[in-house]
Amino acid sequence: MVRSILTRILIGTNIASWVLHDGIDRRGLMVLKIVQFLAVIFTALAMISVHLLALPHQISVLHDTYYIVYNGWAEFGVVLIGALIANAALAVLVRHRRVPFWLAVGAFVAVAATLAISLLWIYPTNQLTANWSALPDNWEPLWRQLEYGHAANTILAFVGLCAVTWSVLSYRE
Repeated sequence: MVRSILTRILIGTNIASWVLHDGIDRRGLMVLKIVQFLAVIFTALAMISVHLLALPHQISVLHDTYYIVYNGWAEFGVVLIGALIANAALAVLVRHRRVPFWLAVGAFVAVAATLAISLLWIYPTNQLTANWSALPDNWEPLWRQLEYGHAANTILAFVGLCAVTWSVLSYRE
């Protein structure tokens, strides 16, 4: 299914011809290098928020300050979609090389897990607090859930970054 979707996307660019067979020509190698670079960059951006390092301080921040710091960060989640697409494309492109393929798949899974945590653990807290502009009576447990979700996402994004970087470094022409 992923292969057919990527094929449809790539058909208009004349790249589908080398993606669909084992050999990669010079032009295909350049595209592979670009996809490798984008997979590393987007995966790194997925962890840029340094929530893990800031966690002890964020837990003790007052609500008014917290709202100012986090207002507008939800839109940054679009980077996760870029990381998913780039890592999926990388896995498809290196599927004939066992180690780079499984590392790219691992990076995809790690980024997908951060998206799942965001949707199942972080997003609900943001909804219950109107993105932290209105506090319910039980806001402290929600705040902890949010911060620990961010910390888990940072760890998973780092795992994904390591996997995609190792995939790129282990690929041999």
